[in-house]
Amino acid sequence: MILFCEDCGNKNVIGPDQVTDHKAVFRCSVCNYLNSVSTGRKTVAQTAKTTTHPSANDCDRLVQTLKKVPGLSGFFLFHTKTGVLQNHMPGVLLHQDLEIIGKILISNIKICSFQYPDITRQFLVIEGKNLVLQMINKTCGLIVACHTFPLTALQEKTMDHVARAHWSLEA
Repeated sequence: MILFCEDCGNKNVIGPDQVTDHKAVFRCSVCNYLNSVSTGRKTVAQTAKTTTHPSANDCDRLVQTLKKVPGLSGFFLFHTKTGVLQNHMPGVLLHQDLEIIGKILISNIKICSFQYPDITRQFLVIEGKNLVLQMINKTCGLIVACHTFPLTALQEKTMDHVARAHWSLEA
């Protein structure tokens, strides 16, 4: 399983035997931060009873799921400390453009959350261009470019599903 550090965003590989009671506790290999992440996954013993094949990589599933949603132009995953984690945006936007967009959107949602702590999604509409930030956890967000505003029911459902995944990625 691949889990990202909540403090620095570094990718950490965690063995399935390190997940107990739907929770993984691990020290980041870079910053040594002690992470406790709810995985929503069954323990190794429970998994062995229910399946004999490992599931497909959650990150790949996320990418494939989002690519199938009509009306999305692209998306990228952004971490507040390490920047762009995955980029699936059109080539017209450079990496530094995505870094700036990610920093601004996440900064804005954090400022708003002081007054409205339940906010997890933010919309930015500029001249018919629509960006949606869906916070995954306190430091990671999914930024989606879409053709429509407001979001369609399928887009809403997909964004809600991503938010509930809590950023745990199975290898």
